[in-house]
Amino acid sequence: MEDELVGEIGNYVTGDRFWGREDELELLQNYLVEGANVSILAQRRIGKTSLMHETAKRLPDEFIPLHIDLQACNTAADLVKKVAVATKPYDKLWRKILSPFKNMLASTKDNLDSISVDSFKIKFKEGVSEDNWQDKGTQVLEILADHEKRVVLFIDELPIMISRMLDESPDRGKNEVHIFLSWLREKSQKYKGKISMVFAGSIGLEPVLNRAKISADMNHLTTFRLEPWRDSVALSCLHALAAHRQLNLPDESARRMIELLGCNIPYHVQLFFANVREHILLTKPSALKPGVINEIFQEKMISSRGHAELVHMEERLDKELDKAELQLAKSILTQAAVIGFVESGGMCKLFDRHAFSKEDRVNILPRLCEILVSDGYLKKNEAGKYVFVSNLLHKWWENKYKDFFETV
Repeated sequence: MEDELVGEIGNYVTGDRFWGREDELELLQNYLVEGANVSILAQRRIGKTSLMHETAKRLPDEFIPLHIDLQACNTAADLVKKVAVATKPYDKLWRKILSPFKNMLASTKDNLDSISVDSFKIKFKEGVSEDNWQDKGTQVLEILADHEKRVVLFIDELPIMISRMLDESPDRGKNEVHIFLSWLREKSQKYKGKISMVFAGSIGLEPVLNRAKISADMNHLTTFRLEPWRDSVALSCLHALAAHRQLNLPDESARRMIELLGCNIPYHVQLFFANVREHILLTKPSALKPGVINEIFQEKMISSRGHAELVHMEERLDKELDKAELQLAKSILTQAAVIGFVESGGMCKLFDRHAFSKEDRVNILPRLCEILVSDGYLKKNEAGKYVFVSNLLHKWWENKYKDFFETV
């Protein structure tokens, strides 16, 4: 019987809906069993959050996994609050976490033993500030470290929080970020073997820290690279999705879908299948040939409407680059999209056109290339030219900017 897979677009997945990452799961689990602190490096929509949640489910019983989402957080105090609240499902640990905050919580109407998360959040926000978050945070981590089970903190979107702290007040924010990351580094090393931390985010942490010249604050982490699916995994996913929906997806058409994507980001694979399924249901074609797949790709996958996930690939650069660098990066990507590649000489010409000082070229261009490569926009081919990693992003970017392109 052919494997089946229930489609899921946009949300993290676990269990039967988690697909094709057994090797990565095993490696990440091994790192955590060994007590490592890990930074997951990957492109957007590749499944970082799903990997963290599935890893948490499969950890041995001697571990307690805590999930911390910093998407809406602005300060170090917010992280401390999130860590504390994450212990609520573990009654014994939650009671210990409450004890250092008895005075703070004394005025609440709830009994300390039955206090709600909402009441705790309100009182915590009132009692934890930029002046005392380190003391309170240390108390929380000490309780976790003293627990009978080892704790893993799965911390999502730390780069977003750091970027927000830097943007709100560049000078003050840089100092606050440095203090926060130094504290985080010191505690992760102090409690190694008792608490492990796993960091991930929809933008890269390293470029954000490089922008503020504080990257050394997080160089103690073990790097874990989460790559796109291999073609064989993406192909099996498409056939499993089709089997679940009882749709006839010829192998040649599934392979054409993979070819058109050019890079098997799990979200993009499922999104393409969803568009193919919609086409089948609406038009009821007699045969789903590769030519039809081409039409769906052109009309649905790279059209100008929608595609928030591709728009984000453009917008995320704003978190990693200053205004002038952002414009240069867009020019480089547009050159690569319209011409099909960009060479180092072309980058230099674009650099000069953007009115940078020529003395800055040796500093800015290498860092910019590193960001565009590490974040999954470009790669260097065998001829030494930079080309798009994803054909989907390539064609979408080309469609958007080709009418405004001027060759160099």
